[in-house]
Amino acid sequence: MARRTILLLALWLAAASVGVASLKATARFTIHNRDGQPQEFVKVWLGDAAVGGRSLRGLLSEDRDAPERWYVLGSQIKSSTGGGYLAYDPEGKSNRVFLSREAGKGTDWAISLEHFDREEQARERGTLAAYWGPMAGWSLDIEEVKENREDGGDPVSVRRLVLSKKPRHPFVADRICQ
Repeated sequence: MARRTILLLALWLAAASVGVASLKATARFTIHNRDGQPQEFVKVWLGDAAVGGRSLRGLLSEDRDAPERWYVLGSQIKSSTGGGYLAYDPEGKSNRVFLSREAGKGTDWAISLEHFDREEQARERGTLAAYWGPMAGWSLDIEEVKENREDGGDPVSVRRLVLSKKPRHPFVADRICQ
């Protein structure tokens, strides 16, 4: 009986380690508010950087490009759907975060990725901050502002991505594992 128990335990441990090892890290990341409720993602929407929920494509498959998936290329963050690079004004005239078609000084980010275990899965998570200019070290955040409507109606509340010295809604980058 003891031999059978030891054998079953050994087989179970081998199967469990294969299950964890079968998770492979992809080159894609999601950028989302840390533990926010509801969780919001940085995504490409109508040609610009925006905040919102997951896309249907992102919900259905972890191994595909989607509007809320990004590639971290050294110090640059590129849209997986070809929308450009996550960027800011390196001269500090504006704190807005936007998409840039080309890589340049305003597309460099200080990204500190750390390894951690979540539910027995090895993961990578990191913080994001501007790398250049007067706002170097400022973090990705959300700002709510009122904007006038084109049709002259009442102003509407708009949420946009900005750099903030003391973020109220800090964002992190998580490597996608499948």
